[in-house]
Amino acid sequence: LDKRLVITLANDKFCSMLGYGPKGLPGMHLREIFFPEDWKSTLKRMAARKRGENEFYESRFKRRDGSECWLQVSGSPMRDDQGRFAGAFAMFTDITARKKAESELTKSRQLYQALAEGIPDFVFLLDPKGRVLYSNRKTPQMPEPVGRTQHELFPKKTARKHLSVIRKVVRTGEP
Repeated sequence: LDKRLVITLANDKFCSMLGYGPKGLPGMHLREIFFPEDWKSTLKRMAARKRGENEFYESRFKRRDGSECWLQVSGSPMRDDQGRFAGAFAMFTDITARKKAESELTKSRQLYQALAEGIPDFVFLLDPKGRVLYSNRKTPQMPEPVGRTQHELFPKKTARKHLSVIRKVVRTGEP
Protein backbone atom coordinates (compact mmCIF):
# COMPACT_ATOMS: atom_id res chain seq x y z
CA LEU A 1 0.00 0.00 0.00
CA ASP A 2 1.54 3.32 -0.97
CA LYS A 3 1.12 6.65 0.81
CA ARG A 4 -1.89 7.48 -1.41
CA LEU A 5 -3.58 4.28 -0.11
CA VAL A 6 -3.28 2.52 -3.45
CA ILE A 7 -2.57 -1.20 -3.29
CA THR A 8 0.84 -1.77 -4.87
CA LEU A 9 1.40 -5.43 -4.08
CA ALA A 10 -0.94 -8.26 -3.05
CA ASN A 11 -0.19 -11.96 -3.09
CA ASP A 12 -2.51 -14.43 -4.77
CA LYS A 13 -3.90 -15.66 -1.44
CA PHE A 14 -5.02 -12.16 -0.37
CA CYS A 15 -6.53 -11.55 -3.81
CA SER A 16 -8.38 -14.85 -3.52
CA MET A 17 -9.68 -14.02 -0.01
CA LEU A 18 -11.40 -10.99 -1.49
CA GLY A 19 -12.65 -12.79 -4.60
CA TYR A 20 -10.15 -11.40 -7.08
CA GLY A 21 -7.97 -13.33 -9.46
CA PRO A 22 -4.19 -13.35 -9.19
CA LYS A 23 -2.82 -9.82 -9.33
CA GLY A 24 -6.38 -8.47 -9.21
CA LEU A 25 -5.87 -5.96 -6.38
CA PRO A 26 -2.74 -3.95 -7.28
CA GLY A 27 -3.73 -0.54 -8.62
CA MET A 28 -6.97 -0.40 -6.63
CA HIS A 29 -7.54 2.25 -3.96
CA LEU A 30 -7.91 0.83 -0.45
CA ARG A 31 -11.41 2.34 -0.23
CA GLU A 32 -12.61 -0.14 -2.90
CA ILE A 33 -12.20 -3.12 -0.55
CA PHE A 34 -14.10 -1.60 2.37
CA PHE A 35 -17.76 -0.92 2.97
CA PRO A 36 -18.61 2.82 3.10
CA GLU A 37 -19.67 2.59 6.76
CA ASP A 38 -16.25 1.12 7.69
CA TRP A 39 -14.13 3.65 5.82
CA LYS A 40 -13.88 6.20 8.66
CA SER A 41 -12.39 3.61 11.05
CA THR A 42 -10.04 2.44 8.28
CA LEU A 43 -8.77 6.00 7.86
CA LYS A 44 -8.11 6.18 11.61
CA ARG A 45 -6.06 3.00 11.36
CA MET A 46 -4.11 4.43 8.42
CA ALA A 47 -3.44 7.59 10.45
CA ALA A 48 -1.88 5.32 13.09
CA ARG A 49 0.36 3.81 10.37
CA LYS A 50 1.42 7.34 9.35
CA ARG A 51 2.36 8.03 12.98
CA GLY A 52 4.57 4.95 12.85
CA GLU A 53 2.31 2.64 14.86
CA ASN A 54 2.06 -1.11 14.28
CA GLU A 55 -1.35 -2.60 14.94
CA PHE A 56 -3.04 -5.98 15.25
CA TYR A 57 -6.82 -5.93 14.81
CA GLU A 58 -9.89 -7.43 13.14
CA SER A 59 -11.58 -5.67 10.26
CA ARG A 60 -14.40 -6.26 7.82
CA PHE A 61 -13.50 -6.13 4.12
CA LYS A 62 -15.70 -6.08 1.03
CA ARG A 63 -15.26 -8.95 -1.41
CA ARG A 64 -15.49 -8.40 -5.13
CA ASP A 65 -19.06 -9.82 -5.10
CA GLY A 66 -20.07 -7.36 -2.35
CA SER A 67 -20.13 -9.93 0.46
CA GLU A 68 -18.22 -9.40 3.67
CA CYS A 69 -14.95 -11.00 4.63
CA TRP A 70 -13.53 -10.65 8.13
CA LEU A 71 -9.75 -10.54 8.37
CA GLN A 72 -7.31 -10.38 11.23
CA VAL A 73 -4.80 -7.71 10.27
CA SER A 74 -1.24 -7.13 11.36
CA GLY A 75 -0.35 -3.73 9.91
CA SER A 76 3.00 -1.93 9.92
CA PRO A 77 4.13 1.39 8.47
CA MET A 78 6.77 1.62 5.75
CA ARG A 79 9.23 4.54 5.61
CA ASP A 80 11.29 5.95 2.76
CA ASP A 81 15.03 6.70 2.95
CA GLN A 82 14.30 10.04 4.66
CA GLY A 83 12.07 8.40 7.29
CA ARG A 84 8.83 9.73 5.81
CA PHE A 85 5.70 7.62 5.60
CA ALA A 86 5.78 5.69 2.33
CA GLY A 87 2.87 3.34 2.87
CA ALA A 88 1.93 0.28 4.86
CA PHE A 89 2.51 -3.44 4.85
CA ALA A 90 0.02 -5.89 6.31
CA MET A 91 -0.49 -9.60 6.80
CA PHE A 92 -4.00 -11.04 6.83
CA THR A 93 -5.75 -14.10 8.23
CA ASP A 94 -9.29 -14.92 7.15
CA ILE A 95 -11.48 -15.16 10.26
CA THR A 96 -14.84 -15.02 8.46
CA ALA A 97 -15.87 -18.50 9.63
CA ARG A 98 -15.04 -17.63 13.25
CA LYS A 99 -17.00 -14.37 13.07
CA LYS A 100 -19.99 -16.23 11.59
CA ALA A 101 -19.81 -18.83 14.39
CA GLU A 102 -19.62 -16.04 17.01
CA SER A 103 -22.67 -14.37 15.47
CA GLU A 104 -24.63 -17.64 15.43
CA LEU A 105 -23.67 -18.32 19.04
CA THR A 106 -24.87 -14.85 20.06
CA LYS A 107 -28.18 -15.39 18.25
CA SER A 108 -28.57 -18.80 19.91
CA ARG A 109 -27.92 -17.35 23.35
CA GLN A 110 -30.40 -14.55 22.75
CA LEU A 111 -33.05 -17.04 21.61
CA TYR A 112 -32.40 -19.30 24.62
CA GLN A 113 -32.62 -16.34 26.98
CA ALA A 114 -35.83 -15.06 25.37
CA LEU A 115 -37.40 -18.51 25.63
CA ALA A 116 -36.28 -19.07 29.22
CA GLU A 117 -37.44 -15.64 30.34
CA GLY A 118 -40.79 -16.11 28.63
CA ILE A 119 -41.58 -19.27 30.57
CA PRO A 120 -43.66 -18.47 33.68
CA ASP A 121 -42.03 -21.28 35.68
CA PHE A 122 -38.57 -21.18 37.19
CA VAL A 123 -35.82 -22.33 34.83
CA PHE A 124 -32.39 -23.07 36.24
CA LEU A 125 -29.22 -23.96 34.37
CA LEU A 126 -27.06 -25.99 36.73
CA ASP A 127 -23.56 -27.35 36.67
CA PRO A 128 -23.09 -31.09 37.43
CA LYS A 129 -22.77 -30.33 41.15
CA GLY A 130 -26.07 -28.46 41.26
CA ARG A 131 -24.68 -24.89 41.39
CA VAL A 132 -26.96 -22.44 39.59
CA LEU A 133 -25.35 -20.95 36.49
CA TYR A 134 -28.47 -19.19 35.21
CA SER A 135 -31.98 -18.50 36.46
CA ASN A 136 -34.86 -16.88 34.63
CA ARG A 137 -36.54 -15.71 37.83
CA LYS A 138 -35.94 -14.58 41.36
CA THR A 139 -38.36 -13.79 44.12
CA PRO A 140 -38.23 -11.71 47.28
CA GLN A 141 -38.50 -15.01 49.24
CA MET A 142 -35.41 -16.50 47.55
CA PRO A 143 -31.92 -15.00 47.45
CA GLU A 144 -30.23 -14.41 44.07
CA PRO A 145 -29.82 -18.01 42.86
CA VAL A 146 -26.91 -17.61 40.42
CA GLY A 147 -23.70 -18.95 41.94
CA ARG A 148 -25.47 -20.73 44.80
CA THR A 149 -25.77 -24.43 45.48
CA GLN A 150 -28.99 -26.34 46.05
CA HIS A 151 -28.17 -26.47 49.80
CA GLU A 152 -27.93 -22.68 49.89
CA LEU A 153 -31.29 -22.23 48.18
CA PHE A 154 -33.53 -24.97 49.52
CA PRO A 155 -34.23 -26.86 52.75
CA LYS A 156 -31.92 -29.84 53.26
CA LYS A 157 -34.43 -32.52 52.21
CA THR A 158 -35.45 -30.62 49.05
CA ALA A 159 -31.82 -29.92 48.13
CA ARG A 160 -30.92 -33.62 48.48
CA LYS A 161 -33.86 -34.57 46.27
CA HIS A 162 -32.83 -32.00 43.64
CA LEU A 163 -29.22 -33.24 43.68
CA SER A 164 -30.35 -36.84 43.34
CA VAL A 165 -32.37 -35.95 40.25
CA ILE A 166 -29.52 -33.85 38.84
CA ARG A 167 -27.02 -36.69 39.28
CA LYS A 168 -29.39 -39.11 37.58
CA VAL A 169 -29.84 -36.77 34.61
CA VAL A 170 -26.06 -36.24 34.31
CA ARG A 171 -25.42 -40.00 34.59
CA THR A 172 -28.14 -41.20 32.19
CA GLY A 173 -28.71 -38.18 30.00
CA GLU A 174 -32.45 -38.50 30.55
CA PRO A 175 -34.81 -36.44 32.74
